[in-house]
Amino acid sequence: MQGVRLGGYAVVLALAAGSVAVGAGQDVAPSPGSADRPSYVGFYVGQSAQNRLVHIVSRWSASRQESYLVGLVYGTRVARWGALDWEVEGQLARHTGMQRHGEVNGVLVARWTRFPWDRWLDTRAAFGEGLSWATQEPRIEPRGDKDDDEDSAQLLNYLLLEIEGKPPGRDWSGFVRIHHRSGVFGLFSGVRGGSNFVGAGVRRYFRPCRAQKPPV
Repeated sequence: MQGVRLGGYAVVLALAAGSVAVGAGQDVAPSPGSADRPSYVGFYVGQSAQNRLVHIVSRWSASRQESYLVGLVYGTRVARWGALDWEVEGQLARHTGMQRHGEVNGVLVARWTRFPWDRWLDTRAAFGEGLSWATQEPRIEPRGDKDDDEDSAQLLNYLLLEIEGKPPGRDWSGFVRIHHRSGVFGLFSGVRGGSNFVGAGVRRYFRPCRAQKPPV
């Protein structure tokens, strides 16, 4: 039940954060995936889940533990294939609770921008893959049930899964995200453990500056 409540709270927070932009104006602009909004900044918070990633995704449940993170992100679109945006995202995160260290991540993100209900709720789904570097070896990542002597490593694989929602035409959105670090079954330094954080945040899109023609 705790896992169900965790997922429910995250969804409510994300949708509420996205809806704060409703009163920002009356005109409906193109969705943030359109050509005039290629960059964004964001902020999110998360709590560690002891479950494996596949169980969080398939069952949408998580057993929480007292480890938290706060993250700042900056991203920009680098390519577009139809409704699929390709972005690069940089992240800075700070961990508190059971572990206290910093984290720097670089991610390539594929973001699907088209859903049938976008006229009512502009929705996007994203998958990201990259690298994660921690300022020290994270305490919660080793899996003691596999190997009591196992350690984590500062450099590991990073993966994100995200659902985003916002009122159509607004610059602000809310999202829920899974923040995942792992050794990919031993590919990184022999590490077989990892960590998952389930969280929610807000994002602000920016239009690029356009050069104006001088008056004739």
